[in-house]
Amino acid sequence: APRPVSLSTPLPPARHTSDWDMLTFNLWDYGVFGLMLLISTGIGLFYALFKGGQKTSDDFFTGGRQMSAVPVGLSLSASFMSAIQVLGVPAEAYRYGMKFLWMCLGQILNTLLTAYLFLPVFYRLGLTSTYEVRAPGGMQERGLGSHVSR
Repeated sequence: APRPVSLSTPLPPARHTSDWDMLTFNLWDYGVFGLMLLISTGIGLFYALFKGGQKTSDDFFTGGRQMSAVPVGLSLSASFMSAIQVLGVPAEAYRYGMKFLWMCLGQILNTLLTAYLFLPVFYRLGLTSTYEVRAPGGMQERGLGSHVSR
C-alpha cells in the first residue's frame, strides 16, 4: 500500500522544475547578440558618416527616391515583422485554424490592392504619408484632398 504523505515529510530536492529553467544565455549567445548589434550599428554609422546621411525629410522617408524596389521591399518586410508577430502568428494559426488563414488571405489581397492602386498615385504626387493629404498647404488646400480623404 502507498505510504501517505504528510506536510512534514521532506520532498527530494528538485533539479529543474521544467525545461524553461535550463534555457539561459551562455557566452556564445551573448557573443552572437553583441556581434549582431555591432554590425547593425556599424552599417548605420557608415551610411551616416561616409555616405552623406540624410539631408532632407525626403531622403529619410524615401531614400531620396534613388533606391530600387528590392531594398525598399526588404526594408518594409523587416519593419512589418516583430517579435510579437513571430511568436503570435503560429499560436493564432494553431488556435483558430482556417479562420486565421482567411485573415491572412485578406491581408495579401489588401497588400496587392495598396501596391497597385494607392502607391502609384502617392508616388506621382510626391506624398510619403496619407497624413500629407490633409496637411496645411497639402492637397486639401489644392482641392484634391477633399475628394481623396472622404
